[in-house]
Amino acid sequence: NLYAGGGLGYVAKWNDTIWQPLGQGSNALNAIGGINSLVKDRAGNIYAAGGFTNASGKPYVAKWNGTGWSEVGGPNGLNANQSIHSIAVDFSGNVYATGAFTNGAGKHYIARWNGSMWAEIAVPNVPIVSNRTYLTTDSRGFILAGIYDQHNLDSFLTRWNGTNWIDLG
Repeated sequence: NLYAGGGLGYVAKWNDTIWQPLGQGSNALNAIGGINSLVKDRAGNIYAAGGFTNASGKPYVAKWNGTGWSEVGGPNGLNANQSIHSIAVDFSGNVYATGAFTNGAGKHYIARWNGSMWAEIAVPNVPIVSNRTYLTTDSRGFILAGIYDQHNLDSFLTRWNGTNWIDLG
């Protein structure tokens, strides 16, 4: 299946003939603010994130379970203070997010949802996680983070193996 987002305000699925929105009416995403990233997990759930916000005005990661959209974490959501640029899901089903949002110290970070809570994942071998960090997975399901350090004009690639970040250069 092919999915698309962007400035549409919804996620669309191509059915080999036409584009159809995932969810309508009370089941619609209504992503005012745009969708920056889409990813599908091994169970077939679709995740979307971007500049769209929840009822508290916070950008969040949304999950489509085949019948409706929900906020990942619900009341224990990410609580991002700026837009989410990139999301990825590892083979274990953990969801990762990064973007323009910052922690209490004003630093950008990579967040991980493990099924019960969002937590900041430290990246000790990389000098800075910036608002230009993008996530994907490799063929083994490990998370890859491409990080651009705009202060030193340098780029890094690192892989999360589930326990540690491994610097790939």
